[in-house]
Amino acid sequence: MSGKELNLQSKICNPKSKKGFTLVELLVVIAITIILAGAAVPIYGGLQVSGQLNETNSQIVQTLRIARQRSISRVNDATHGVYFEIDPIGDDSYTLYQGSSYATRMVGYDQVFAIDNPLSFSTTDFILTGSQDVDINFSKGFGEPDNTGTMTLTHSVSGSNSFSVNSIGKIEEN
Repeated sequence: MSGKELNLQSKICNPKSKKGFTLVELLVVIAITIILAGAAVPIYGGLQVSGQLNETNSQIVQTLRIARQRSISRVNDATHGVYFEIDPIGDDSYTLYQGSSYATRMVGYDQVFAIDNPLSFSTTDFILTGSQDVDINFSKGFGEPDNTGTMTLTHSVSGSNSFSVNSIGKIEEN
């Protein structure tokens, strides 16, 4: 054997020349991973809350716009509206209905939407129906609402969004 071959063979057989990770290096990588994951959890939770709040608010605004458009278009030659059932101790909901008011509506046309538990409605501007509820009905052909104001959708963890309906029927997310 030549000198080069002996040198190569001694490197292969020598356990100190083996490459790999030490236990300390492995523990450092695991610790860094845990720290990064711990920092990401609150950010992800905040994004979930924000996403749920924004999506629900957009769906409500869209439902109000559908009611207004159906009234303007005179669908089934009727007025249309949205009724918000605000339950201070339970789940809130809203209903897209056909008729001159929620009380005199045609129940067969109702579309009921439940609000997820951490979300709730509140209002100070709208005229209340009963103790807490809000009924917004749009006039046939013109789409003018019989009830105007701003409603706030609040998440129990953090954050809130609002939407408003003005006297000419413009519906906006605030």
